[in-house]
Amino acid sequence: MSSFLKYLEKKSKSSSVVIKGKKAIWFEEDTEPKMPSEFLDLYYGGATGGDYVVMSRSMAKELEERLKRLEEENKKLKERNDILKAVILGLAIIMITLMLWRGGL
Repeated sequence: MSSFLKYLEKKSKSSSVVIKGKKAIWFEEDTEPKMPSEFLDLYYGGATGGDYVVMSRSMAKELEERLKRLEEENKKLKERNDILKAVILGLAIIMITLMLWRGGL
């Protein structure tokens, strides 16, 4: 038996299958891959002492580049958010001033 067939057999055992007429419906639990989260723990959390992640250099480099791009995007969005907060504060002050001025104070 080929390794692919063994793989399919193993995956099918972990899934529940419901057959309705000519249709087969199967349910499979979503499992999150552990490697990226462990890599993130090492990258950001500074995990040490027996915490090892084995991956290829290309994958590690790709993850590192993605993290850098996300950090840059996060920084830009934070700056935009700060500007929007200042605009909202300014508009609130203008509204309050106009309301007080119109009220005769």
